Amino acid sequence: MTQTVAWRYGIALVAFLVSLFVRDLLNDWLIKISDRGLIIFLPAILLVTFFLGLGPAILIGLLSALAAWYFFLPPYYSFALGIDGAIVLAAFLIGTVVSIALVHWLRAAIAAAKALARQRETLLETDPNGILVVDPGGRIQLVNGQLTKLFGYRRDELIGQPVETLLPERYRRGHVSLRAIFSKHPANRPMGAGRDLYGLRRDGSEFPVEIGLASFSEKSRELILATVVDITERKQAEALIAADLRDMMLLNNRLVRAGDDSDRNLDAVVDAAIAIAEAEKGNLQLLDQATGALTMAAQRGFEDPFLNFFASVRDDAAACAAAMRSAERVIVEDVLESEIFAGQPSKEVLLDAGVRAVTSTPLLASSGNLLGMISTHFAEPHRPSERELHLMDLLARQAADYLERKRTDEIGATLAREIQHRSNNLLSVIQTIATRTLSGSHTLAEAKEAFEARLQALARSNRQLTKTNWSGVNLSEIVRSELQPYAEHTKIDGIDVMLDPQHAQNFSLTLHELATNAAKYGALSNGSGAVGVSWTIGRGQGNNNDLNFKWQESGGPPVAAPTRQGFGTTLIKATFPDARMDFCG
Repeated sequence: MTQTVAWRYGIALVAFLVSLFVRDLLNDWLIKISDRGLIIFLPAILLVTFFLGLGPAILIGLLSALAAWYFFLPPYYSFALGIDGAIVLAAFLIGTVVSIALVHWLRAAIAAAKALARQRETLLETDPNGILVVDPGGRIQLVNGQLTKLFGYRRDELIGQPVETLLPERYRRGHVSLRAIFSKHPANRPMGAGRDLYGLRRDGSEFPVEIGLASFSEKSRELILATVVDITERKQAEALIAADLRDMMLLNNRLVRAGDDSDRNLDAVVDAAIAIAEAEKGNLQLLDQATGALTMAAQRGFEDPFLNFFASVRDDAAACAAAMRSAERVIVEDVLESEIFAGQPSKEVLLDAGVRAVTSTPLLASSGNLLGMISTHFAEPHRPSERELHLMDLLARQAADYLERKRTDEIGATLAREIQHRSNNLLSVIQTIATRTLSGSHTLAEAKEAFEARLQALARSNRQLTKTNWSGVNLSEIVRSELQPYAEHTKIDGIDVMLDPQHAQNFSLTLHELATNAAKYGALSNGSGAVGVSWTIGRGQGNNNDLNFKWQESGGPPVAAPTRQGFGTTLIKATFPDARMDFCG
């Protein structure tokens, strides 16, 4: 930098010497003019100011003034100065200062304009979008490098050409009209506008673009600046999302109209998951509520070794098991580096099946309960994109809704069948009770009393079953309920045994008949007798267990074998064919 400054001042000194030499050569011709020919120094001063700056200009101005004072103003070769010479020198100095100031201002203005131009050019060239400037006639005046890359032209091939050169033929007429409207209504038009069009490359290919327009003035001309953005990727993404959503809607419509073809619909869910993730393989597992394990329901691409190993998954080292425990998606980007599979047999099974990455997404009911799992499998390490995860969530929601709806339908159908079965069974039992009760030799009042008592025993059994949602009743509860009026004269001893609804009804009616008979004719009729009820479980044929139930009366009046078979005896023999009755007096 010091060398540059010295060079500038050196040039100024040389310019001064040249102007001094020229003035001296012309001394005989210039000595008689009013300013003594001092104007000869001004060209050098102006040039030095313009090209070398303010410092060298001040130097050459001072040197020129001193030289004029010493050499060219009388008395010559002396710094003595008369009034006339003082006026001339003052005028020279004032002119020199004004000239230097004006030229310096001009130099600064030109430098600022160049800097602004460079800045504008830099901004244009660094803008990631294509930019072009068009005059009112639609001729291209300026383009940046990004625009030339977008359209495949050189800069000199575009300058001066109609802007419609960059548009396909079908858009050109409309674009001319739009540009005319944009140019003719400066007071009402917006400063920015955007349209989706197609651009035309030099090679004739088309691509979607977004155009932004703005106007500005330069050199009293109204120019239009256009920003051109290549939106090919955005259009492709929008088309892809639209296709995905369309496929999702088709899948959802299919699942809504699913009917009973469950296997086909679950296969469709797996196919959709594989397509979304661009995976090689996939499967769908359902949660077995009884065992708490995930069981394979649908799959694509797997062989028997994999299917057998993951046929039932609960606490295993697997992505689906981890997702089941956390109720959240589990992403394994690389099986070789995952802690889930480290040192586990499942790792080798996956690798043998050609799986290097797994994503498992839970299928959650609206209540938050787990219904199943969708898993996609990749042959190479894979990190899912946000789009993939978002679409997989949509698919999982639809699949979960389908499974929940299907389960609700199944439960509803089961309940309907169960209600029908129970109603038929109950009506059959009531019909049998009515037939047996009313067909004997009892009076109508006695029959009515017996019928109502037996219906009450049946109702007690149904109430107990309702409390357990018809899952069964403990035998002990049935015995204690029927013998509760005679609790002081009964002894009950037995283990916990759960009876299904049918056996619970039969036992209730049987115990009612036994208790009623004991109260009328047996051990519970005289106030001194007692009834002992006990039961155990014994080994039956094969792997089945038998219930050994014993009713024993003692302390009652003398008994003898009945001469006729009443309702109670008929019921016991019909319900328990192996029952044995002993009458000891």
